[in-house]
Amino acid sequence: MLRGMADELGRTVVLVVHEVDVAAGYSDRIVAMRDGHLVAVPWR
Repeated sequence: MLRGMADELGRTVVLVVHEVDVAAGYSDRIVAMRDGHLVAVPWR
């Protein structure tokens, strides 16, 4: 539902998820952070 709304309205959604598999299912892009710093951009 959220994905459809974001696409329809042309909006960006930032979602914090601690499971990479779950994040991959919901995201176009994923970044990894540690202690407030970007550490990886494994998928585009």
